[in-house]
Amino acid sequence: MATFAYTVLEPNGQRKSGFLDANTKEAAVQQLTGSGSYLIEISERAAREGFGSRDNQEKKKGGKPAKADVALFTRRLADLADAGLPLDRVLQVVAEQSENQQLTDLAEEALEDVRAGSSVSAALAKHPKVFTPIFTSTLEAGEQSGQFSEVAGRLAEFQEKEVGRKSQIVSALIYPSILLFIETAS
Repeated sequence: MATFAYTVLEPNGQRKSGFLDANTKEAAVQQLTGSGSYLIEISERAAREGFGSRDNQEKKKGGKPAKADVALFTRRLADLADAGLPLDRVLQVVAEQSENQQLTDLAEEALEDVRAGSSVSAALAKHPKVFTPIFTSTLEAGEQSGQFSEVAGRLAEFQEKEVGRKSQIVSALIYPSILLFIETAS
């Protein structure tokens, strides 16, 4: 059985990407189009153990996702967990909805770890460049206390505020920079 990466346009007009296990490419195409979706792209994917490999990391643009993307990832974790979904399903949906390919791959890898018996915090802790030890430790406390969605929500709020503050600082520095540039140019 092989794993295929796909992108489809669903009947409701939403674009969806994900992975599908099938015996052949034709079987995968039939399974995807049988649900009424329009197939945009499909390709066979190498074994999943390569997700975190250096080769895959070098193929990606940039070193790590933007803080706004990580904040959105955390917000989705919190909202889906608060809706009562099991944590493995939460990771699956987050992987499907993520616009950032690196976060999609990270969520899929975490999903495999969770399905193998690991906690969400331990699965995310394998990526310290994206999720700080404080972030994963806080999530772990939420998991152990049974308040995962509340803790993830607070983390998301903190990250969103941090992104907002950074944006305000950059905006506040632009005007003086323009005035300085105009003054030195004249």
